[in-house]
Amino acid sequence: MKPVVGLAFVMEPHIVSNAVALLLVAGMATVLAIARRHPLWREAAAALWRRRSISLLVIGAFTAIALLDSIAWIGGGPGGAANTLARHTPRTVIDRLFPADFQERSYSAPLAEREFYGNAPLRYPGRH
Repeated sequence: MKPVVGLAFVMEPHIVSNAVALLLVAGMATVLAIARRHPLWREAAAALWRRRSISLLVIGAFTAIALLDSIAWIGGGPGGAANTLARHTPRTVIDRLFPADFQERSYSAPLAEREFYGNAPLRYPGRH
């Protein structure tokens, strides 16, 4: 990965991703804090929660997964000479939930048995 070059400094891509995720969370918290102070928005939010609570929970789950897949850091990987590169590669929170040797190489259809590109057999076929 190439570093992102700014006006006067160079930042690694995972740091930029972390900063964007932090700004999004801070912006959303600010909007929610402002909306809580106004009765019109508070009543609208309560009505929305009563009518569409399941939809809001699904949107919240997808948002949480997206944020967890945006926050990355280097370190905490398995030791050993074979994993030298892995220890210096940024991994997200979602990546850390899977085994250390798991590497997503390309897209595959759900429950597929072969890779989308290259038609090679999948390591874990039928489990997506």
